[in-house]
Amino acid sequence: MLGLLGSISADAYAARVASVRKGLSETGFVEGQNVTIEYRWADGRYERLPEMAADLVRSRVDVILAITTPAAV
Repeated sequence: MLGLLGSISADAYAARVASVRKGLSETGFVEGQNVTIEYRWADGRYERLPEMAADLVRSRVDVILAITTPAAV
């Protein structure tokens, strides 16, 4: 089981999530068939991230993938 933690919304990360799913499928993992993805979205409320990460740990995911926006340059 994969935990995906995003700092903003699911809509904002749709392309990145699609890329993750594509990469997983290229290695034989298909969501809903042989891998489960638990999603957590902070919706820009960054103070929620620690508790959301802890929730994923309690869910006993095998890996947590955290995605965020790039830093401003």
